[in-house]
Amino acid sequence: MDFCIISFSPMEVPITRQEFDEQTKMLRRLVDIHVGLNKTLDLEKKALWDDTDMMRYFGLSKRTLVRRREDETFKFTRVGASYRYKREDMIGLCYQKNKTNKK
Repeated sequence: MDFCIISFSPMEVPITRQEFDEQTKMLRRLVDIHVGLNKTLDLEKKALWDDTDMMRYFGLSKRTLVRRREDETFKFTRVGASYRYKREDMIGLCYQKNKTNKK
């Protein structure tokens, strides 16, 4: 059995390799969550979102985003070959949906 010593002043705690790996996975998940939250907060500062921003913020696939444009759930403006969405429209849509779900 592999052991690793983690030093926390003033004591040392021996843990197995498996425990170390589990703790490392948990730490990576926390870092991923932190990075994701920062990206979301950055999005809320942008006035116009592109497709990538929309997929990240709402957790949508590309195809679902296309469907939402087609069924006019999302208001958008086409700029050349890309689409732009007003931040306040999208965030307003979230609040509107939450109010509807609470009733």
